[in-house]
Amino acid sequence: MFKTYVTVALRSLRKEKGYAAISIFGLAMGMACCVLIFLFVRNEWAVNTQFSSVDQIHRVESEWREETMGIPITTLAPVGKTLVQEYPEVTDQVRLYLMSSAIRVEEESRRQSVMMADTSFLRIFDLPLIEGDAATAMHAPRSMLIAEDLAESLFGTHDILGEVVMMETWNNGWQPFTVTGVWETLAHNSVTRFGEGNFQVLISPYPFNDYIGEPGWNSWESRYIMQYVKLAEEAEPPAFNEKLDGFIASYAPEAFHGNLAIQLNPLRTLYLSENDNQGWRMLQLLSGMGILVLLIACINFTNLAVGQSMRRIKEIGVRKAIGAHRSQLLKQFFTESFVKSALAVLLGSVIALFCIEPFFALFQKEIVLDRLWGWQTVGFLAGLVVITSLISGAYPAFLLSSYQPIKAIKGRADVRGSLPMLRRGLVVAQFTVAIVLIVSVLTIMKQISFIQSKNLGFDKEQVLVIESVPRAFNEEGVAKMAAVKERLSQIAGVQAVSLSWETAGEDTRNTFAVSTHGGGYDDAISMSRFVVDAAFLDTYDLTLRSGTFFREGHSADPPGVVLNETAARVLGWGPEEAIGQVVQVRTNATSTEEESRHSVLGVLADHHFQSLHEPIRPLIYLSVDDRLNYRVLGIKLTAENPTEMLASIQATWQEEFPNAPFEYVFLDDQIDRAYHSEQQVKQLIGLGALLTIFISCMGMLGLASLSVARRTKEIGIRKAVGASVPNIIVLLSRDVFMTTLIALLIASPIAFLAMNYWLDGYAYRVGLSVIPFLIAGAATIAIAWLTVSYHTIQAAIANPVKALMHE
Repeated sequence: MFKTYVTVALRSLRKEKGYAAISIFGLAMGMACCVLIFLFVRNEWAVNTQFSSVDQIHRVESEWREETMGIPITTLAPVGKTLVQEYPEVTDQVRLYLMSSAIRVEEESRRQSVMMADTSFLRIFDLPLIEGDAATAMHAPRSMLIAEDLAESLFGTHDILGEVVMMETWNNGWQPFTVTGVWETLAHNSVTRFGEGNFQVLISPYPFNDYIGEPGWNSWESRYIMQYVKLAEEAEPPAFNEKLDGFIASYAPEAFHGNLAIQLNPLRTLYLSENDNQGWRMLQLLSGMGILVLLIACINFTNLAVGQSMRRIKEIGVRKAIGAHRSQLLKQFFTESFVKSALAVLLGSVIALFCIEPFFALFQKEIVLDRLWGWQTVGFLAGLVVITSLISGAYPAFLLSSYQPIKAIKGRADVRGSLPMLRRGLVVAQFTVAIVLIVSVLTIMKQISFIQSKNLGFDKEQVLVIESVPRAFNEEGVAKMAAVKERLSQIAGVQAVSLSWETAGEDTRNTFAVSTHGGGYDDAISMSRFVVDAAFLDTYDLTLRSGTFFREGHSADPPGVVLNETAARVLGWGPEEAIGQVVQVRTNATSTEEESRHSVLGVLADHHFQSLHEPIRPLIYLSVDDRLNYRVLGIKLTAENPTEMLASIQATWQEEFPNAPFEYVFLDDQIDRAYHSEQQVKQLIGLGALLTIFISCMGMLGLASLSVARRTKEIGIRKAVGASVPNIIVLLSRDVFMTTLIALLIASPIAFLAMNYWLDGYAYRVGLSVIPFLIAGAATIAIAWLTVSYHTIQAAIANPVKALMHE
């Protein structure tokens, strides 16, 4: 019997090739979208699952009372060891310190992201070593493990055990590190990748003081150490997290009580929860978009099926008259829906196959799944067939099978009341979604344009940032960089050169507790910290509100600091009043009053050193000469001959630092990277809008053809009694205008609420205007009319005699 149903279904498809092609292709587009998103979600979920203990490994994360006190992904250095000692649920731990350092093999040098970790790293994370012994690889001082692709790049092979790589340490200059292991390069955003950093070098912390000293690795005052712990198999993470509520009060110094809480974040979902759950939000948005597009495709399919129902009324009457039961008719129509859905899934899978690489490239993701088309994907495709068959086939099946046989045979089934309303409602639903998406894209574009054009309080144009500055955190290192700055400043077209830890447009998680003189630690305000030199002001074109800025080589007792306006205000001073005041700047919880005393030299106008998602925070500037910390060179260039200037800067750099890489970025590009997720959302919603409009227009094209066919005789009569071609076009197009107008009225409040909610995520945002709504409505009406115009115009200019002869 099922074979008969399939045969009849295929015969029906052959009979109505045009409508079948439109409905199947529209559904296939929705299917392709869903398949791509399903593969993307599977791919993201697979990150870090190569580790055998993935479900037992958790990262220790911090929640500070004041968010700028520390970094959420790091915590106090002894936390992991204390957890192992005090809690039987914790079986192992590893500490990591993330940094970047210059490495050199023979004459080739480059700056590389580096992880410094306890020897327990390879016990917890079973890196797939292709060279070396995991049991001993990290035990020797200055031992190094590197990723396979980096080994190939440096040596041309991964067989490099015992090779020496020179690395520039912060405190001891260039030192030899011995390669003791090579691991197979891991997938994106594994534990070897954080943010934009690809950490392909793993080193032992021994000997101490190459980078950070023994206190930095073990002291409770050290709060920038990333830590992972491994729980026992029987441990329950939610219950254990509850036990950690009192951990800081029980073991950490009093200064951290009430200001810090720790929780465990599971490795399996770690990647998705990074950067304020950005991964989860993207998956939710993608999944929602996939469901929406599939729903639109199903609506389109249903609409076309309902539109063809009048052509099959006599068929239904004949079937019923010769004894067909309603259940048999239902089976027949569900089979037809199933066949169409199956064909759509096959076509959608082919489309998805060709779109996988560009789709993943859109989000800058690499494919990490071993088998994209494994049993999970096959099961998903089968589920799609069943679900879409039921959703898109239900109403046509029940509608067609309910016709009374006598009326159906005469072609007089009474569907005039429900059918047009249903079709119009489905089209309205499609175009409502399209208008919401168009308004969303236009609003996001406006916000991104606002971000790019907003005055940030500094000049981001023509600023070259050298990120590969050799680091020697002592007076000799600062003196060397001062000489390099002098040489660079003499190059034609170079306006200013600044040595600092941060650029003016770079968010910093480094913070100090700052209070007025005599204030206690509990009264201190957490302030972001910039370490800069005297040229920072001119290089980034900042505005000095009052007082003076730092002077080259000048030190004072007590050391001077500069505040931004927000910092001065929260301390209770105006710009002028702040000059000469003494503040307590506590770099850690045990800083003495004498050590922390600083005088206020000046107050700078506020500038946006964070993204526009955040309001401007209190910021304190300290001098490179006092702190002896630096990381980047900022070089302000004129707009003339940038290529020649860049070549001259590189030549000078290589003369001064023959063993150091020359790696740079322009400041405006660096700032734009902070809004990469907004660009992705814009592209995703734009793609969804295009798909929705395309699928909706395909449905409207089919419905227009059906509508014109049913009204052929009416059109002939109207023309015979004097109706003009424009009159006929207006008559046939009226439904298009009314449908899109209703969709615009429904979509406008939905889009307004959705975009208002999205814009609330920005401290600095554009206002919502009527323009995006008008553009979306006009565009939708224009696209809809162009879609149906062919059939409309053809019907309007047709010979009325032929129309009157129409059966």
